[in-house]
Formats: sequence, C-alpha cells, structure tokens
Amino acid sequence: MAFSLPSVLVVTNDEATRAATLGALEREGYPNDSATNGEDALEKLYGRGFDVVLADTNMTGMSGLDLAESVRKEQLNTEVVLVCANPTVETTSHALRLGVYDFLVKPLDNPQIISSLMRRLNDKVRLNRQNQLLLRDLQ
Repeated sequence: MAFSLPSVLVVTNDEATRAATLGALEREGYPNDSATNGEDALEKLYGRGFDVVLADTNMTGMSGLDLAESVRKEQLNTEVVLVCANPTVETTSHALRLGVYDFLVKPLDNPQIISSLMRRLNDKVRLNRQNQLLLRDLQ
C-alpha cells in the first residue's frame, strides 16, 4: 500500500505565520490549505478532511482550543497541533487534556520546526490510516 504525505490545514488569523507555515509545508511537498478562523476550519474539515490541523490558540471567534475540542468531540480522524505566542501552564495543560498531538511556541519562522514536526506525524498518520482501513474491512 502506497503512503501519501499527510494533508495539513493551517488555521491562523496571523498572516505572517500562515504564509511561513504554508511555505515550509509546500517546500516539503505536503498537501495543504488554510483557514483564518476555527469556523472556516471546521467547514473544510467536514468537506474535505485533513490528516493534521495546525491551529493558533488565539483567534477571533473559535479559538484553537475550541477547534481541538470540536475535532475530538466529532471523532474526526485528525491530529491537532496547537501554536501559541505566549503559552501558559493552564493553556498547555488544557491542550494536553484535549489530546492534541503537540503544542508549539511561536514564532514558527524556522522551516526546520515544521519539517521536524511533520516527520514525526508521518508515522502517526500512517497508523491512523491503516487502522481506518482495518476497521472498514471488519464491517
């Protein structure tokens, strides 16, 4: 079975972070898209589905934490990575309780951060996909 790279949805209203992150993903060959808020991100997740959501914790309307909670409640097969400029212990612990895959600190201006994260996520996403196929075969 051939394994395609994970698809990534970048969710942030910070244009510089969005551009830098999308650029790093494109250079590595990862299929990607973006949304400027959590509500648009959920629409894209329901419409197309993504393997990974990389979301800012601080956005207008639905926060990244709210988005992570929605992904978990809806049982979407999506790994969530949160990004925060000024993380607190409370924010970080809440994110971990929600089951986020990772919690990164801004700025994400070094492309190696994204590259390293995605290499780690490749195995996780591959296993998620294999589990989905096995569950489908059992039904």
